Amino acid sequence: MSKVLFALVAILTVTAVPDSDAQTTQILSAPTFCIAASGQYGSYSTALDVKGASILPPGSRLSVALQDFIGFKSSILSEDAVAVLNKDGFFEATLIPRKGKQFKENMVCLIFFDPHGVQQQDTSVLNIVGGNGELLGVQNNPQVAKNSGGYYLQAFVYIP
Repeated sequence: MSKVLFALVAILTVTAVPDSDAQTTQILSAPTFCIAASGQYGSYSTALDVKGASILPPGSRLSVALQDFIGFKSSILSEDAVAVLNKDGFFEATLIPRKGKQFKENMVCLIFFDPHGVQQQDTSVLNIVGGNGELLGVQNNPQVAKNSGGYYLQAFVYIP
């Protein structure tokens, strides 16, 4: 969790420091919503813990899964898991392998927040992000993607 916290503090510090040549007090802002996470594979463990943070509303439900790699013929290695964002903006998920699958080095953790997906979001969350995700920062947020139902937030996290 300290890696995630350090990354968020670093991002916020860098975006809040004005350019040294400019005589302005303007504070730069990050995209409206984002997800950051980390995890570590242990070859002697049968589960993998993923810890993260987000500025999504508390109570947001995130889908979390492990994939062997990104791209053609990749496969999902873990059972599906749901993490719920706590009031402080943190979440945790414990992932276990699917039947017949094994975890390995260099996996990718996929974390999705989908306002209109399988994981039912509370009304209080939808009031902030929009029922179809239209308030996720669609125009300038690099973690926002679109599907037939609307917009969703996604993060791909390298698991060494």
